[in-house]
Amino acid sequence: MANVFTYKQSYDFFRDILEAKKAKNPSFSLRAAARSCGLSPAALSMFLNGKKKISVQVARQLAVWTKLRVKEQEYFITMVEHELARSASIKQVLENRMEELAREEANRRIKKSKLDYDFVFSNWFHLPLLVMLKTPELCQKGPQELANFLNVDVKDISNALKQFQKIGIAEYQMDGWKINDELLFAAEGPHLGLRNFHRLMLGKAQDSLETQNNSEKFVGSETMLFDEESLQEANEAIEECFSKVLAIAAKSKKQKLYHFGIQLFKLSK
Repeated sequence: MANVFTYKQSYDFFRDILEAKKAKNPSFSLRAAARSCGLSPAALSMFLNGKKKISVQVARQLAVWTKLRVKEQEYFITMVEHELARSASIKQVLENRMEELAREEANRRIKKSKLDYDFVFSNWFHLPLLVMLKTPELCQKGPQELANFLNVDVKDISNALKQFQKIGIAEYQMDGWKINDELLFAAEGPHLGLRNFHRLMLGKAQDSLETQNNSEKFVGSETMLFDEESLQEANEAIEECFSKVLAIAAKSKKQKLYHFGIQLFKLSK
């Protein structure tokens, strides 16, 4: 569902909601939506095109029909009140409340994403599994096929899929798995879960030294001396390398799953 806290116009948000419903169910119609919301098709059409404002009462009906959470409903209704307000001072008060609600939601998502991190990085195959679920060639596969692909017990895959759904990262729809990119996180500062994931993947890399031949893997390293001021430039070169390898993967056939990692760390004090 669209994130209401990123919108400034109520009709933009509701139009995106209806378009998402239409994409999920081609038989969904504007007339059916108007009937469900207690509006005439003409009134709903004018609202969606920004030609007619809705009342606070209608906004409450739309918020309930859309199944918004309590804070989401408050934001949506406040947005409508802001559009109806004539006084500049009242508009400012309502705008301040919208900003406050948006900040509260951002903080809630940060706390939630930290909890999500803890699970996603608790086992080596969780993040690779999410990558697979985002891939069109694999997103319709069942737990057993996914387990075979990763050489993991099917019970572990089934449990991971259930947990992904519980925390809102993944949802199974008619055309396969959908991943919520808004909850695929970026770590801020040291994160124990992310460190654990790196340790697990370094272990897999160590195993590959014995179990894979040179045609299946690449292992190389260099030891060098340079000043710390050049570290930022080195980091930028590494990011560029990641981008190039990802671009190659994007246009290749999705036959095997690989992990690509680079380590650059101090050996001296």
